[in-house]
Amino acid sequence: MERAAYDRNSAVRRPSVVVFVALCAFACGIDAIGDGRTEEPALSDGDGGSSSSGAASGSSSTSSSTSSSGGTGDAAGDGPIPDGARPDAGVLFIPSHIGPTAYRVDAPDIVGVVTIDTATLEIDKGSGPALYTYFVQENGIAVLSTGAFTVDVALVVKGFRPLVIVATGNVKIDATLSANGHLNASGPNGMIPLFGFGGAGAKSGNDFGGGGGGGSATDGALGAAGSASAAGGAAGTLFDLDGTLLLGGAPGGAGGHAANTECSATSFGGGGGGAIQISSVHSIVVGASGRIDVGGGGGGGSCVGSGGQPRGAGGGGGAGGMAYLEAIEDVTIKAGAIVAANGGGGGEGSDKNSAGDDGNDGPLSALQATGGAAAGAGGFGGLGGSILGIPTTGIANQGAGGGGGALGRVFFNTRATAPAAVVEPTAVVSATTTTKHDF
Repeated sequence: MERAAYDRNSAVRRPSVVVFVALCAFACGIDAIGDGRTEEPALSDGDGGSSSSGAASGSSSTSSSTSSSGGTGDAAGDGPIPDGARPDAGVLFIPSHIGPTAYRVDAPDIVGVVTIDTATLEIDKGSGPALYTYFVQENGIAVLSTGAFTVDVALVVKGFRPLVIVATGNVKIDATLSANGHLNASGPNGMIPLFGFGGAGAKSGNDFGGGGGGGSATDGALGAAGSASAAGGAAGTLFDLDGTLLLGGAPGGAGGHAANTECSATSFGGGGGGAIQISSVHSIVVGASGRIDVGGGGGGGSCVGSGGQPRGAGGGGGAGGMAYLEAIEDVTIKAGAIVAANGGGGGEGSDKNSAGDDGNDGPLSALQATGGAAAGAGGFGGLGGSILGIPTTGIANQGAGGGGGALGRVFFNTRATAPAAVVEPTAVVSATTTTKHDF
């Protein structure tokens, strides 16, 4: 059964014309969406505070219609469109990891946003978080619809859901977009991957094994042993190498620690890096000053408890997450730009006199995160993974070091008729990279 499309210019149903355009676009690899999208102003302070029932409940949006007042609203009578040909767009456009009706084609441009919260479905342009009509969730994924999308100020993505940004215009990243883990705080979805958790270190008397590093594109590193009877935590294993699922990096395992002491909260595993996807009908450009950070968090260093004995081992580093960049036309990483999914360093164990240092978060560079390494005699934490090296095991001691977290993943996806992603000389992509043509 043919489904009618809404013509915004004449407000009449013209199924044959739009279906023809969609089929032509699909066959020729061209994009017709830009000519049919309603022009709306870019999101500014106060614009995003609309709290429709669809956004508040997290339900998927449907195709849009023009209201009697001239604005846009939900077409209540149309319902979800079951196939991938968005008739209101005029082009076959199905972003990866979400359904064809999870996004909207009438969203305004977005610029100047400082926070995106995938848990509350709120965005903040500096004046406080607010619900946004074009921000919904589908099957556990937060989906933000926009026209053009520009990152011109530092932008932090947080929350437990992975994020998909669907842009019907061009995407330009000229500042830092952060979706990384920081110590035991995970990036979006870095807390709840299905696989790859680093194992917890064991304890035996006053000996404590370090936590294992989280897995992602590679295995994490083993936690160091506190003794023959206090093994280090298992390394988190690699998973989902082809990007079938939109998943962040796995957290590191906790270091072994004495029960019922103040140190039990400090030997934490590092949080996993987040999972973000940007899908553009046109192009994605990460400019010379642009940064995308989905690195893992550093493992915790253990503290010194009472009794003059080491009280714990370091936690394992969190693994780097996933950045999935897809565009119909092209994806370009300009010279000087950085896209990083580095693993976090392992935490340091304590000795009887000194607390251990936390491991460092995965850096926004090609370098490996260093593990905790204070001046005391506790075992140092291992290095996190980067393009310069695999994650390493911590140093064995009574309070042993945690293992480093694994390197994460970057995917570049373009149309088969478009060129592959371009990474210019001196640009840094510290991740395992996969190029696809199935968008």
